[in-house]
Amino acid sequence: MSSLPAHSTRSRPKYHPAPRQADTTGEWDLLLAILVQATRDLAPTMPAHIREGAARFFRNEEGDLAYLCGLANLDYRPLQERLCATFPEIRHPVQLALALEVPA
Repeated sequence: MSSLPAHSTRSRPKYHPAPRQADTTGEWDLLLAILVQATRDLAPTMPAHIREGAARFFRNEEGDLAYLCGLANLDYRPLQERLCATFPEIRHPVQLALALEVPA
């Protein structure tokens, strides 16, 4: 069994695992773009309502995370657990304060 020379291997960005043969490149790239953007939306520099929306997505409140990962034949739970370790607000939602005016 011969090994490939070092110059013939292609490197991928660290967040881009090699797609399985059944996956099409366009669909795989779209799924990754959605997951990467949702992860960026968890950054502390983002507005609170954006961070909360991303946290709801990764909590799988409406089933979107499971659906998208299911399209790629992936289990969403390992991704969810890994992100919860980095961003604890996913697991423990923060109550957003609403400025409600009550007529006197």
